[in-house]
Amino acid sequence: MGEGEGIRIKALQRAAEILGGRERLRERLGASASQFAAWIDGREPPPMDAFLVAVDVISAAARPDRST
Repeated sequence: MGEGEGIRIKALQRAAEILGGRERLRERLGASASQFAAWIDGREPPPMDAFLVAVDVISAAARPDRST
């Protein structure tokens, strides 16, 4: 596994934590259970679009709440 793939996997794992679990992230990605498990467990590299969704989740969680 290359460094880029490791970063993608870590992003998926972090996004799942933020969303409250792997199942919620899997649903957001629209991935099958087996495909998602292969990505998040590092058996297959996550596709770029899944990584970008994870980055969006992480970024949204990191933004300060501007409503206050």
